[in-house]
Amino acid sequence: MSQNKEAQAFLSRVAQLPKGPGASLDPVLQPSLDDESDLRKLFATDKSNARLADIHVGLVDVFAAPTDIRTTRARVVKDTDTTADALSAKFVMPLSEPRRRKEGAPAMVDDLDTFKKYWSVFTEGALSQLLDWNNVVAAGGSVLACLSPLPEAAKATKRTMRKYYHEAAYPSSDVDLFLWGLTPDEAEHKIIAIYEAVRDSVPWDVTCIRTKHTVSIHSQYPYRCIQIVLRLYKSPAEVLAGFDVDAPCCLYDGDRVWANPRAIVAMMRQCNTVDMSRRSPSYEVRLAKYSTRDFEIYIPNLRRDDIDPTIFERSITRIQGLARLLVLENLASPESRFRYINERSTLRGRPSTNNSYYSRRGRRHQGDLKANLAFSGLEMNDYDVVSLHIPYGPGWNAKKIEKLVFKTDLGINTPYNPKNKGRKLHRHPAFFGNMQECLDDCCGHCPAPRNREEHELQDEEDKSYIRGRVAFIVEDPGRQSMSGSFNPIDEGEWSEQAYVLSSAKFFTSIAANDRLTVNEMVKDGADVNSRDHVGRTP
Repeated sequence: MSQNKEAQAFLSRVAQLPKGPGASLDPVLQPSLDDESDLRKLFATDKSNARLADIHVGLVDVFAAPTDIRTTRARVVKDTDTTADALSAKFVMPLSEPRRRKEGAPAMVDDLDTFKKYWSVFTEGALSQLLDWNNVVAAGGSVLACLSPLPEAAKATKRTMRKYYHEAAYPSSDVDLFLWGLTPDEAEHKIIAIYEAVRDSVPWDVTCIRTKHTVSIHSQYPYRCIQIVLRLYKSPAEVLAGFDVDAPCCLYDGDRVWANPRAIVAMMRQCNTVDMSRRSPSYEVRLAKYSTRDFEIYIPNLRRDDIDPTIFERSITRIQGLARLLVLENLASPESRFRYINERSTLRGRPSTNNSYYSRRGRRHQGDLKANLAFSGLEMNDYDVVSLHIPYGPGWNAKKIEKLVFKTDLGINTPYNPKNKGRKLHRHPAFFGNMQECLDDCCGHCPAPRNREEHELQDEEDKSYIRGRVAFIVEDPGRQSMSGSFNPIDEGEWSEQAYVLSSAKFFTSIAANDRLTVNEMVKDGADVNSRDHVGRTP
């Protein structure tokens, strides 16, 4: 199959790169980014445009392309700088030397057969009975995992591959499926067909869980959750156009592997680049998650000398943007944040914080591999339901998951819950059962709102909870196609919590009688009539 013209232009630029380390990939990628930006606008405003007739517009057929795109172009750290400064000056969560691939090393697997072999091991054959892949693609981290080269020790046997995927590298990853080119009725039939294929492939009982944005198929460890996103896309190209992080912008359609230039360049240089036009609510956590998979984070305007040290003492749920990313770089787990805050309290002569929250949380779901991950407890993607965490790991099977969902629903809606005093409306975080039951209304007795206040409350809760039959999002499937988020922000807002304000630096220099710094800041335009946080002027 020949490549489309956008892919051919990208491959031509890659082929013209000079040989040897140190070549910048930015000039190769930038025209593709500009072209993808135009495509995203078309997907959002003019889906009938002739450019979108090609369902793979802008995508590269990975294994039909030259080997140049499957070769590492390593970042060069200058010897004139100290190693620490050179590694982290503009990079967050930089890769250590053992994790950094050498120049010319494979950046992807060699061929399609190897990918399919890894895919079978990674998914444990859960999709082996899905013979009709028309209008469905697997995309994201699961495809990236099988596209990435394995360590030599993991290649020896299928047993070592399985151990690597399930214990070392991707112990709790889901398999995300996306539907395209279907009407809502056709999508329901396709989802049922996927469910039946998984049920026939897995030797254990399976159950389905429908949340606000997904319907997922669960069995028991080591069979991974198969998650179907309840959005209807025009084409596979639109699926990847809506992804926020570069590296997982690749998909598998049951026959071939496709990726956009962002993903290819990210794999070639082991680096994700921050892009505010694509920011989603879970953007920083997802960037941090892929850093554990050997992708450092490039922030062109990072100023480490101006970072506010107090961000590390704030609640991780109350900081956003660059500040959250910097906290995750140094204090990834709740336990490490707890220890840091206690150490700071000890230095200040304050009482220690109670750790009972973390111990209760650790006992809550025994055997849950997702709870043991770095960044656990934070929103990992835009489809997460904050009020419901579905465990995955040894000891968790379909019946146990159903019981957990039932108990969670019962606890939220019981009249004996003090928070429900005077409340009539239901809140369902999820429905469970077989696929037909999940797509239908599993409650059937949700009361209608009685007044304006209840109508407003229901409208607000409908953003997180479900009721009635399944509904697909069709009006803007690539919700990130214009801004990258429901709540777009610019780069200044994204980084404002991370840095010490210029006014704070100005007043600190004055208090310290640092005339040189004050003089430099006045020359740079600092307002001498500005006020500090208590209203004082210089």
